[in-house]
Amino acid sequence: MNEDEDPGHGLRGAKLARSLWGELIHLDDGRFELLYEACRLHTDGLTVGDRTLLACWDADRLDLGRAGIAPNPDLLCRKAARKWIPWAHLRAVEEHQPTDVLASWGVTGLWGEEGVAASANALRYAARQRRARRATRSPLSRGIPAKCLAVNRWPTPAR
Repeated sequence: MNEDEDPGHGLRGAKLARSLWGELIHLDDGRFELLYEACRLHTDGLTVGDRTLLACWDADRLDLGRAGIAPNPDLLCRKAARKWIPWAHLRAVEEHQPTDVLASWGVTGLWGEEGVAASANALRYAARQRRARRATRSPLSRGIPAKCLAVNRWPTPAR
């Protein structure tokens, strides 16, 4: 089990969610089952189903750059998600930290301001470690298209 390969992590994530249901996760039965299925099935390559599941799967697949994998447009569920591939992949490979967004909204979460800063530092450290591991692999083996290697970044999405 590591950042690059983790068979069964979808089911383990779903089981973790079930263990937190009612304690940290507060959803009605129907919505929780959608969350459980979204986690359990997200690695199966499905592209049809409930629109909530499709949105979850697209969000996960658009963020695969965090593991050095370029999103495959054929595995995105919605046509609208395909237009976000360049933007989302660049954001993922540049290790964008969600804590920055939370801080910009004034949300400090459960940990307070110091905890958010500590979380951000821990995430940055983990990102540096992943980048160091990936640096030893060929860019093409990481799924980054050759046309993007020429400029060393994804093109800016049209707005």
